[in-house]
Amino acid sequence: MLDHDFIDNYTSGFDMTIDAVKDYTLEWAEEVTGIKKEKIKEAAELWGKAKTSFLLHARGIEHHSKGVDNVLGCINLVLATGRIGKPYCGYGTITGQGNGQGGREHGHKCDQLPGNRDIENPEHRKYISEVWGIDEKDLPGKGLSAYEIIEAIHRGEIKGSGKIECPCHKGFFDAMTGEVLEGPPPRALPKLEVFFKDSGVFVKSFQEAGLVGCIIYQKGIEVHKKRPKQEFRSFFI
Repeated sequence: MLDHDFIDNYTSGFDMTIDAVKDYTLEWAEEVTGIKKEKIKEAAELWGKAKTSFLLHARGIEHHSKGVDNVLGCINLVLATGRIGKPYCGYGTITGQGNGQGGREHGHKCDQLPGNRDIENPEHRKYISEVWGIDEKDLPGKGLSAYEIIEAIHRGEIKGSGKIECPCHKGFFDAMTGEVLEGPPPRALPKLEVFFKDSGVFVKSFQEAGLVGCIIYQKGIEVHKKRPKQEFRSFFI
């Protein structure tokens, strides 16, 4: 199942890799992963015997204590079987970074033009304006970063509508007070206590705050009130 021609012509360090994994048997993999060795073998043969294949993964294997090793293992698998640089084969990731990189390459970052060009560089501005067929003066200047936008909001230089919209009922609330501004909502948004604990920020749930909640059943709606609990629910860390 290995593509030795590809390995010899386009890779290096293959012998070292084989030596590093020589003790990783199917039995070892079964014990570590909890997946039956027959299933692991079946997956390996499915990949190895296929004429073409594309390895694609999301953030799960990256956000892991062994994330780098996981990704390198995927890349090594693609290289060892020669599944890259040819039609219908390859390796890729579905990540936020990929979307961010795409945005930057298309000139959507506040201080860049496509191709990692500086929006304040006269030569870069001239080149892009010619490619786009526009007057250079129509290109915007450098914008604010995410942090600078927040600071500008606090200074009152950037202002929003000050409203929170409920898209289900088309109601609007005051973003500062939670009071109803317009629409069908019968009451203001509830206020929940936000507090710091250790290194995290927490918010009390409806039940912990002693607020009335609703449980929807097939036969109707039952209004109930629960006694506040002592434990807390994490908001974000």
